[in-house]
Amino acid sequence: MKMDKILVGSVIALLAFSVVVANVFVYYPWQVTVSPVSPPITFQKGSNADKTDLSGSISVTLGENNAFATITIHPTYRVTYYKDVLRISNTDTKAYYVYIVLDGKTGSLPSLSRVVLYVYQSGTARDLSGWMTPEPESGTYLKMINLTTLNINAPTPVDVPISGGSKWEIDIYVYIPEGESLSQVTFNLHLVYTPTQENPP
Repeated sequence: MKMDKILVGSVIALLAFSVVVANVFVYYPWQVTVSPVSPPITFQKGSNADKTDLSGSISVTLGENNAFATITIHPTYRVTYYKDVLRISNTDTKAYYVYIVLDGKTGSLPSLSRVVLYVYQSGTARDLSGWMTPEPESGTYLKMINLTTLNINAPTPVDVPISGGSKWEIDIYVYIPEGESLSQVTFNLHLVYTPTQENPP
């Protein structure tokens, strides 16, 4: 008799559970339309892209739709400065806020080395000064981004938006101290842009 009660109780509990999970379902129709457009912000090769480097060339490769870029440079000890290697172009009429995000890196440079991106408004004159390690004059560039100290997945904003129809030029500054063994590093970056001033996710 006790086993029968347990069995009946189990059946009742199972029926009650089936009623709960087999409730009512309501279906509302809606649509998601994906309508792609040409990219308003694109990469372009700078005036010194593919020019002669200390070894080989200043290699700049772009994707078919200019939404991807790879750069390979060959610096040496002390300061090596690469002017106008890559450009960022706004083909739209409205301004966009731009962020640089370091996704990760492979390899490493010697201790105290620096790899720095300098973002300039197109056509801006460059002026490096300082003994013994010259650097671009503060105030002449829009943004300085030190890739060697940049936190991974932390969006770094360029402090002003890129206005409609304008271009930015990217310079690369490399410092490698003497007396160290040379090695290779690759920085994996994202260029993120948005028409609203809001940090990307």
